[in-house]
Amino acid sequence: MSKQDIKENIPIIYLKSIIRGIILSIVLLLITAVVFHYSNLDPKHIDTVTFIITVLSIVYAALYGCFKIKTKGYFHGGIIGILYMVVVGMVSLFVQKGNIHFKGLVIMLIMSLAIGIFSGLIGIILADR
Repeated sequence: MSKQDIKENIPIIYLKSIIRGIILSIVLLLITAVVFHYSNLDPKHIDTVTFIITVLSIVYAALYGCFKIKTKGYFHGGIIGILYMVVVGMVSLFVQKGNIHFKGLVIMLIMSLAIGIFSGLIGIILADR
């Protein structure tokens, strides 16, 4: 694929990346729910596991997107990370009926930006090989 084709397809690559990240999140959350249901694990660990699943999903989405785009990994990875968190935040807003914890939202956006940037750089390194 030429650079011009990649530039024209960046929104599609973003969309595919975010969808892949969300699918990974759903699969991992379903596995987590089954494990917590059928084991005697302490429910207080659910927040930690959910955070780890979110990080893994952002990493996967940013790696996939930057591997396909092959340029400016820090920029595209950061955008993918933030877009992923915006989509997840909007879904959780509808599920929680409008309860927003602003400080937590800002922390998650900054975290998703940093993880996306780091993962984007790794995606570019992997794309060069």
